[in-house]
Amino acid sequence: MPLYVLTKGLYFNTDYGVIHVPARYKTDFASIPWWARWIYKVKDDRYAHAAILHDFLFEFQGGRKLLPEYWGINSYIDFDDCNKLLRDYAIMGGTPKWKAKLMKFMVQNFGLKIWRSHNDDLP
Repeated sequence: MPLYVLTKGLYFNTDYGVIHVPARYKTDFASIPWWARWIYKVKDDRYAHAAILHDFLFEFQGGRKLLPEYWGINSYIDFDDCNKLLRDYAIMGGTPKWKAKLMKFMVQNFGLKIWRSHNDDLP
């Protein structure tokens, strides 16, 4: 999957507080298996921001891998809540609810290996 670089930062208002994904963050938008690409396009505007937020949270383990001064909220976001944020922001972006729920189901059931792969250097 090719990587894309954000040219400007994104801010997400969540129940946890405001999450800032900085400019120059690299994302693949969504790691969609080849067999699901007939349902989901890799760079669909309706869930692009949701996918960027999800990539960021997975890479930085819901904030655990960021210094407190860069995280800016008082708690970390666990695997389940990262996936809920993906669903919720996809719906807010205009993705049909059934498609956003299926997206959450897929990452909830098949994304744990990826989540854990970013966990190697945590104490």
